[in-house]
Amino acid sequence: MSKRYLAENSKGLIGFSGCLSGELCEELLAGNYEKARSVAEQYQDIFGKGNFYLEIQDQGLEQELKIHEALFRLEKELNIPMVATNDSHYLCGDDSHAHDVMLCVQTGSKIHDKERFRFDSDQFFVKSADEMGGCSRIRRRGRADNGDCRAVRVQAQAGRQSVSAV
Repeated sequence: MSKRYLAENSKGLIGFSGCLSGELCEELLAGNYEKARSVAEQYQDIFGKGNFYLEIQDQGLEQELKIHEALFRLEKELNIPMVATNDSHYLCGDDSHAHDVMLCVQTGSKIHDKERFRFDSDQFFVKSADEMGGCSRIRRRGRADNGDCRAVRVQAQAGRQSVSAV
C-alpha cells in the first residue's frame, strides 16, 4: 500500500513501526539512522501525533538488539511513544515445531535440509502479559521498568476505535 493511499485513509487508524522486515527497522539494520528517522517522521505525519508507535521486540534475535538503542533514540528525539510487541506467527509456544513443519510444506523443503527457510527463534507466538513483561533484554537496559514501554489498548465501539496507552 502506498504512503499516499495510507495518508488519504488514515483517519481513525493507529500505526506501528513494524518488525525487523518493516521499512523503519530495515533502514536501522542497514545503518541508515537518518533515513529511518525520516521514515518515522513520515508515519507520524500520516497517522498523527500519538497515533503512531515505535515497536520494540525481543524474540531472541541479535538483529533486534542491534537496533534497540536506535529505537530508544528515535523515541526520545521525535517524542514518538514506544510499545513492546511480539512478532506472532503462531498461537502458542508449543506450536513452534508445527510452524516449522508448515514452513517446509510451503517452501517444498524437508525439515532436515540445512539451507531451508526457517525462523531463528521459537519465540514467534502470542505472549501473555506476564511473558511480555519478561522481555529480559529490554528490561536489562532499564527501559521496561520505567514505563517507557507501553501497552496499547484498542476498543471498537459501534464502528469507531479508541486508543489509549497504558
